[in-house]
Amino acid sequence: RKAPGGGLRVSDAKARGAALALQAGKAPELVPLYLFDPEAKLREAPEHKTFLEVVRAGGSIAWIILGLGLLGLLLVLERIVSLLRLSNWRSRFVPGVHERLEAGDAEGAKGIVASMGAAREVLTPLIDNRHERRGALEERASEAVLRLMPRIERSLTLLGVIVTVAPLLGLLGTVTGMISTFDVITTHGTGDPKLLSHGISEALITTEFGLAVAVPLLLLRSFVSRWADRLVEGLQTQALALINGICGRREVAARRASPLK
Repeated sequence: RKAPGGGLRVSDAKARGAALALQAGKAPELVPLYLFDPEAKLREAPEHKTFLEVVRAGGSIAWIILGLGLLGLLLVLERIVSLLRLSNWRSRFVPGVHERLEAGDAEGAKGIVASMGAAREVLTPLIDNRHERRGALEERASEAVLRLMPRIERSLTLLGVIVTVAPLLGLLGTVTGMISTFDVITTHGTGDPKLLSHGISEALITTEFGLAVAVPLLLLRSFVSRWADRLVEGLQTQALALINGICGRREVAARRASPLK
């Protein structure tokens, strides 16, 4: 095998004696040889690696990126389930709430609100304190929405961190793989491409894994983030509609009760 400086290196220690004898011009009785056909590899079908073999070729950084990808996927699934529970799928019942309040049936209105997901925690305090002034009701609605915000936006920041870190880890794997390749070149030269393949594989596989994790999670995070924003907007809209209805009925009742001038 070729070595740095133009020399040769014995691949098998058992053949050292025969190699030294040939170098000295002697003819040993037994000469260990390794015969190969350089064109045989070109005729062979390419070897297909399993996913586990690809991950192993990427080194420890590939495992870290894969773990981050699985964590990100679990966080996205948890967000989808949570937002499904919090989403107000029965907003069409809001007019029924106004009708019950207009009829003086506060308990019936609260019964309708109880089946409206996260809107229950925003609208119920407004029904209980419907006799307060408009400013106080708006403050109660804002406070209720703020209390829900951590539950609605939970894990979105961590998802953003994973999306940012995954490509950087892929770049780190690229750098370490290239360093390993240059170390091999320094020690063994460039005579055997197989010695260089491990470092190059690690460099490319980690980059591939980093992008494969970051791109889907970025799209999923954008989808979940927009969903959370729409949920907050819906809660604010429903709270404002209920406040307008309460204050409007109060003003109508006040005008009816006041004597005509």
